[in-house]
Amino acid sequence: MPFVGRDNEKARLRALVSEVEEGKGCALFLGGEAGIGKTRLVNEVLGSLPQQWRILTGYCGIADIHRPFGPWEEILRLLHADRPSDSLPSSLQGIDQLVTDLMNEMADPKWPSVILIEDLQWADSSSLDVLRFLVPRIRRLSVFLCCTYRSDELTHHHPLWGLLPEWRRQGAERMILPRLSPQDIHQLVKEAYPPVDDPLTISSHIFRRTRGVSLFAQELLQWYQEGHGMILDALPDTVLEAIEYRLLRLSEKTLSLMEVAAIIGERFAYDIWEHSVDVFADDLQQALTEAITYRIIRRDESPKIAQTWYQFDHGLVRDVILAKISPSERKRYHRQVAQALMDSDSPDYDALAYHLAESGDILAIQALCEAGNHALALGAVTQAQNHFQRALEMAGTTHILRAEICLKLAFCLDPHDERREQYLVEAMQLADVYRQDAVKAWALYFLALSAQQHSDPQLFHLIGQVELLQQALMGDGEYARLEKALFRSTVPWPRITIPYAASMAIQGNMEQAYERISQIRPLAVQYHGYDLDYADFVLGFLSGHYQAVLRSASRAATKAHQMRQYRDATWFKTEELLFTVVLEPYEIEQADRLAEELHIWEEEAREQAGSTFVTGYSGLGPYQYFRGMWPEARTNLVECALTEKEQAPDPILLLAVDLLLEEEELALARAIASMIRPRDSEEIPPFGSIQALAHGIKAMVWLRLGNMTEAEKWLQAGLRQPTAQLPLMKGYLLFVQAYFAMLNHQDQEAFNYAHEAIEYVHQVPVLWYEIALLRLMARIVMRDQHVEEAYRYWDTALTMARRAHFRGIEGMIHYERAIFGPHSSTQIKDLHMSCRIFQDIGAVRLLNRARQVYERHDGRTNAVGLTARETEILERVVQGLTDREIAQDLVISPKTVDRHLRNIFRKLGVSSRTALATRALQEGWL
Repeated sequence: MPFVGRDNEKARLRALVSEVEEGKGCALFLGGEAGIGKTRLVNEVLGSLPQQWRILTGYCGIADIHRPFGPWEEILRLLHADRPSDSLPSSLQGIDQLVTDLMNEMADPKWPSVILIEDLQWADSSSLDVLRFLVPRIRRLSVFLCCTYRSDELTHHHPLWGLLPEWRRQGAERMILPRLSPQDIHQLVKEAYPPVDDPLTISSHIFRRTRGVSLFAQELLQWYQEGHGMILDALPDTVLEAIEYRLLRLSEKTLSLMEVAAIIGERFAYDIWEHSVDVFADDLQQALTEAITYRIIRRDESPKIAQTWYQFDHGLVRDVILAKISPSERKRYHRQVAQALMDSDSPDYDALAYHLAESGDILAIQALCEAGNHALALGAVTQAQNHFQRALEMAGTTHILRAEICLKLAFCLDPHDERREQYLVEAMQLADVYRQDAVKAWALYFLALSAQQHSDPQLFHLIGQVELLQQALMGDGEYARLEKALFRSTVPWPRITIPYAASMAIQGNMEQAYERISQIRPLAVQYHGYDLDYADFVLGFLSGHYQAVLRSASRAATKAHQMRQYRDATWFKTEELLFTVVLEPYEIEQADRLAEELHIWEEEAREQAGSTFVTGYSGLGPYQYFRGMWPEARTNLVECALTEKEQAPDPILLLAVDLLLEEEELALARAIASMIRPRDSEEIPPFGSIQALAHGIKAMVWLRLGNMTEAEKWLQAGLRQPTAQLPLMKGYLLFVQAYFAMLNHQDQEAFNYAHEAIEYVHQVPVLWYEIALLRLMARIVMRDQHVEEAYRYWDTALTMARRAHFRGIEGMIHYERAIFGPHSSTQIKDLHMSCRIFQDIGAVRLLNRARQVYERHDGRTNAVGLTARETEILERVVQGLTDREIAQDLVISPKTVDRHLRNIFRKLGVSSRTALATRALQEGWL
């Protein structure tokens, strides 16, 4: 059939191809209703590409929705078609390696590539995850990424509904193919061969019938060409009806064989189809010939690995065939295909699970579990959850696999999901009934971790149970199998040992904690996991060895990411970034690189594991706070704390409170501080607890609110905590004591506390705390009018903040100097600088406060009768700035500058800028 009516679309596709040839990759999402001609358009353009182009096509099918990386696996096999299947790269092991391999393969501009993904509306979530990574980075590659999808099948609940606008914002193009116009249909008929009589009348009839749907128009044109005439009653009314006319030409046997093929998928491997039907080889070949002749199927000419593939001429052809199959026949066909898959040398577990489940076979439960295990091994947690959920629905309440299914389903769920604990309890109860000790051990393990998170008083009793059970099962095959399925590795010690040691350390029992870790350390010589790095991280933090904490976090983050433990990887990377900013504040580039890595890893975690360690938010909050990205910091600190409440990690809660204290939002700071649960030394703190610091910041909130009694209570409670003697904790508690003494007008005592606190902070060292202490000491000595000493402290803090790029803190120092310092031109400059910084970082509340103070000072006049604002403008006139430059510098309009200048001229009796600048310098007005 001639190709008509797509000139503009074809030109745009060719323009995108040209961009790729120039080294700029691009992405196109091509939508349209079924039968509109999406694939035909793409093939018309791709067919004219030079030979050096690689065309890699992956297909999505309705049966592939739960198959991890379905189209990408095909693309990878095409990319490495010359390799044996057992030597394919590690991309088939998970999304991180897959994306890395693709980006490495497609970075060379000498070998541009087309990645074509058909029927994206049926893509599995892991395949969409790959696109989430690839689309924002496509410009770096020599790739034309083209994805087709049926726009008429998208609903508000479909993943593509939200993804397509997001990808468009990231630079991808979206094109919706319209229907053909009457002129296009006329051209189609006019250029058809063999020609038809009276093309104008026929094209008019075709357009009225088809309303411009390309496939339908071609079907009717074929009808006319075959001599069926223009009897209106005989014409098909829809494209589906037109396809049915095609199917009527098939023999009954061929139609039956095509029904089995349609059950397999839009594309099907010959050997699976052959083993799914009980016919002679000659009959099979005859059916193939007949189906190809009548354009039901066609040979898939893409290079494949040791297999022959066919595909339906169009997805709608398969849809029509499927609609003709009765429910009972459909189940029978699914069972036949499932049997063929089970008999194959390398069964496709995802396809097998699908066909067994559709057939209603009880074996589907086992197959779904295998498919779930396969998805877990790839890190495709969402697919794994879907498989285990369906297996649970099919399994009766007494099915022997139900306990294990509940355990794995709980593992796949978000830690904050209420169903998680329900599934774990059910798994433990069923494991008791069926004496499945391995399942019970792992269900108890996850319940113990949950108890640790929630400060459950029964924690140590529960951990003791788990340790005894896991110790008894070391070497047990079932125990090791489940551990490998859940964690992708096994450890040569009871896995509960390290969380147990962490809980002891948090309680202050450091000696026992180190003893437990030292017992398992010799077993870890050949172990490549990150469990011991986690133990070193916790024990290092609780013993005050913070550089060791940073190194442990870095090692654990890398290992967790390599093992595709995405939630853990983002947690450790967040800690690595936080400790880098705090302990190595002048390593700006290093912190920025870690922040970029964390951002990428968090995308990966959300797509693969459903969330990062902070559900719905980013661990970048602390970095954004220190770097002066105020709106983002409020989102990832304050909003996260308000949403997650007690589930938010301690660093998020504490820094959220600190940010709010800086902004003097005391009520909100109090609300978030209340989420940090009271913890006395005998309580069992949750994972990652920093008790003394938590108590100290609660005391600070009460101090700022003016409630000295509550502040004293929390301060003393903090001093009683086991962690209170650590330099970091002790330094902060002394800072709170200094603030407490200052508010009680005990200035000397306050200064002594602050000075002692700095000595403790220097042992860590933590620049952030040191700057806070210098700011406090400046305020204390300023109360006794020691101006030079106060400014020395402020200047030192300011130098530190600037060097570390702590923009928000830099703005606060300028603001405090203006508020607590003496009235002078320096005070006005500090107010102006604080306004500029607060505006730059988006700290709206701080900016409004600074402006209010500035406006109060603006009304005062200097010795020659100029206001603060007029003095600022005079300074800039002397510097030679234009009105526009002054306006930009002072964040006001040029008209306002002009008005102030006229006032200055009037007050000082000058008539020009030159005269003004000359007199200002001569008479020392500045």
